[in-house]
Amino acid sequence: CSVRFTLRGLRHIFSTAHNLLSSTPYPPPLTTIDEIAGFFRPGGPLALRHPDYEFRPEQVEMAAAVARAIGRGETLLVEAGTGVGKSLAYLYPLILWSKVLKKRAAVSTETKTLQKQLIEKDIPFLVSATGIELRAELCLGANTYLCLLRLDRSGQRELFESKESVKQYQAILSWARRTEAGILLELGFTPRYEVAASIQVEPDMCLRRKCPHFASCFYYKARERAEAADLLVMNHHLFFANLAVNGAALPPFEAVVFDEAHSLEEAATSFLGAEVSQHRIPSLLNHLYSVKTGKGFLPARLRDSFRAESWEIAFREAHDLNEEFFSRLEDGWKGKKTVRIRERFSAEAITRSLLGLIERLKEVKKAFPDEEGKEEFGGYLNRAGEIVSDLDAISNLKQEDWVYWFERTGERRRLRRALHMAPMEVGEFLGEKLWGNYAPAILTSATLSTGGSFTYLRSRLGIEGGHELILASPFDYRRRVLLYTDPRIPDPGPRTREAYETRVIEEIEKIVRATEGGAFVLFTSYRVLDRAYEALAPRLSRYRLFRQGEGERYKILEEFKSHPDSILFGTTSFWQGVDVPGANLRCVIIAKLPFGVPDEPVLQARIERIKEADGDPFHEFQVPAAIIMLRQGFGRLIRHRNDYGVVAILDPRVRTKGYGRAFVSALPPCRLSSDLGEVESFIAEMRKGAVRDGRDKMDAMDKGGSRERP
Repeated sequence: CSVRFTLRGLRHIFSTAHNLLSSTPYPPPLTTIDEIAGFFRPGGPLALRHPDYEFRPEQVEMAAAVARAIGRGETLLVEAGTGVGKSLAYLYPLILWSKVLKKRAAVSTETKTLQKQLIEKDIPFLVSATGIELRAELCLGANTYLCLLRLDRSGQRELFESKESVKQYQAILSWARRTEAGILLELGFTPRYEVAASIQVEPDMCLRRKCPHFASCFYYKARERAEAADLLVMNHHLFFANLAVNGAALPPFEAVVFDEAHSLEEAATSFLGAEVSQHRIPSLLNHLYSVKTGKGFLPARLRDSFRAESWEIAFREAHDLNEEFFSRLEDGWKGKKTVRIRERFSAEAITRSLLGLIERLKEVKKAFPDEEGKEEFGGYLNRAGEIVSDLDAISNLKQEDWVYWFERTGERRRLRRALHMAPMEVGEFLGEKLWGNYAPAILTSATLSTGGSFTYLRSRLGIEGGHELILASPFDYRRRVLLYTDPRIPDPGPRTREAYETRVIEEIEKIVRATEGGAFVLFTSYRVLDRAYEALAPRLSRYRLFRQGEGERYKILEEFKSHPDSILFGTTSFWQGVDVPGANLRCVIIAKLPFGVPDEPVLQARIERIKEADGDPFHEFQVPAAIIMLRQGFGRLIRHRNDYGVVAILDPRVRTKGYGRAFVSALPPCRLSSDLGEVESFIAEMRKGAVRDGRDKMDAMDKGGSRERP
């Protein structure tokens, strides 16, 4: 994923370079708006490389603000509406700063889609336009890579007990001979938990240069490329993983841009938390010794000195106690899917069993004849210790101001039970660990503010000081988007929920027929999604229907893009980070305002905390969070200046409740209607215009010659 280019003329940035070479700790502002405009202006370097480039004042303003923040080592919050061109606006000054001062920079995103766009499109295009020599590298977490040694060991030790796991292992073995990067995301399927845990890179078990596969190691080749890079691209989770180990996971960098920064709080909360599932202990035990197959690390390494009978009782006991422990939790909470844990509970039996096993294993470690065995075995011991530590923390509610809960998902063979813990707030942690250590830091997204203010985001992320900028989208929403709402739909509250869901399903059918497909139908609940899908699949059989969960997310999206009149039913992950430009997506239906589920443990704890401080959690926290999510869902529709379509919000509260005005006013200004007939006529009108525009464009190309868009 490297991008390398040759240095050519830098005439258009000489004045900027002069400022950058200042001897002050951070140079003065990189450039003025006039100088930035020289790069983005019509007929400028960017336009010459991009035949379809359109000058956007908002892009120039953002680039100038980013340049100033980077030059001064400051924090900047930038909300840039869809179409501003924010990636080029922050990459241009960032690349310039990196190359002239010879400092490494980083861009952190939430989605793989944006990472791919940056590495494969935006960065190559920008550096070719500037002539700057640059090397950019996509950084992935260690466990994203295949470990060749662990792949070999897993086969030798016959770790897998189920036929499905054996089948997946054989597929990975075959793939390993073909792959160049060894990135497990490119497998084409998602390995089962026990398979992935057996063949992925694990830093605490890595032999590094002592490994017989070190010369061909996929992970260390990627590390070498990252060390040579000027610009690192990563996801938020990896950024926080690196932050937690004081920068040991990645090469050092001194400036960072957080794109899709609206999801930083969720990413930090997820990373800082811990989980112990029913699979975690058996997976560790089976790696050491499988009582079913008689294989594993211990018999493979100790060979003649290993006595199965002396270990079998201890391992069977740990397996049995693990199952008994999680079954007891489930029974105690009456089979509820999610339970907030507020009182201590006992994990003594399973913890005592694990501690006894750890002591026996420590004694065995002395018998290993080679360093490789000791290194790998040390990793297993550390894992066992971490499980004991996490169980102790969760069962005894050890961390103050943290949330604890039990979660049950799936059924039968896919049943998963897990204990969780997570911080109530991450602002203090980020204030201490992040904002004080990384400067400059740029946070950007199309949705960062609520009511024209960054107060909510600042409070959630612990950001003090710095500068702010809000830039509207240059797209013509008034002409190209119709917002449909109907205040006559029943309220989604408990007393009228059944009537609301029945009516919403009817509305979805009518709207889809009016737009002739090409629709995202977005829900906040899997239950309602499934109900709507089951009811509508027979009625809308002329269209291709896709349901989240029936395949990999990216595959569903690619299928949707290849069928112009299809309909996709999705939940949270389809509200954001999904890019479908063109008429294939001409309708976004939002079934319900995206308020968080009130009994979701972390949300519940945060609401309680605001109440304890005599605050108003609904208006201070729940409404702002829902507005940002609604804006993300709305933003799926218009991805290009020629896009058009309907956004239908089927929650009547946007029209019947006082706070509903805050949701509507947070959206770009567009036509508003409660008439389904107008939906149909609007789509017909826009389609005619698109055909007419297409003919005009073809005529112009016939006269002036065709040009490909880069």
